[in-house]
Amino acid sequence: MTPVLLRAAVGAIALFTAAGAAQAASVTLTDWAYGSGVSVEGAYVSPDVPARGNSYRHSFSVEAGAFKGSWLADGQSAATDFITYCVELEETFSFGRQAMTGYQLVGGLDYFGSQAKVDLLGRLMTYVGQNASAVDTAFESAALQLAIWNTVYDKDTSVRSGSGFNLAEGRPLRALGDYAIELLLAAAGVSSIYDISVLQRNGSQDFLMASLRQGPAKPASNDVPEPGSAALALLALGAAGAGLRRRKA
Repeated sequence: MTPVLLRAAVGAIALFTAAGAAQAASVTLTDWAYGSGVSVEGAYVSPDVPARGNSYRHSFSVEAGAFKGSWLADGQSAATDFITYCVELEETFSFGRQAMTGYQLVGGLDYFGSQAKVDLLGRLMTYVGQNASAVDTAFESAALQLAIWNTVYDKDTSVRSGSGFNLAEGRPLRALGDYAIELLLAAAGVSSIYDISVLQRNGSQDFLMASLRQGPAKPASNDVPEPGSAALALLALGAAGAGLRRRKA
């Protein structure tokens, strides 16, 4: 992995152009980006449902980590290789060579409805992208996935506290949780250099995208990155485990 972009598992930096507030695309995910996933379990509260006690909490038991594959936007002549992490804990996807169609590339603020979440995700991806050894193993990529989920489902920098997202207690998960917290705390001290967007499809897993900003840093908007004189560098982030299954508490 280089100190600038996460790219060890897929080769050279991917480039893309995007236009408009939403762009149709297909996604193909073929394998774990760092060799395997890591089993994790815990509980979360959906951000769309107000927390009203344990009856509103859902348990999860999944494989976490980075995935590799490609995505192809309408109008592009060739697919773009990428590494991706998941956004959701409620939805599924499966490995395969056949493209998953019907995705839309939407802006981060439009998707999350929270500037704070968009900023936290941008800082997290910036820290990982600028530190050469931060995420280049299955263990580290699983910790980054936990950090992403915590950002989506919670408001703090710990995967062990708060009312939104909590990793289960226990020795096997302790080191993983420690590293996820380390990533979240480190990210809080950097300035984001990425614009966040999401590959979204109703009824299936959504995938996080982070594209290098052009020019001075600016607040995230509802729009996906505008095309410029040169293609935008793409850092793709997003995926849950193969056959991820939702399990309510």
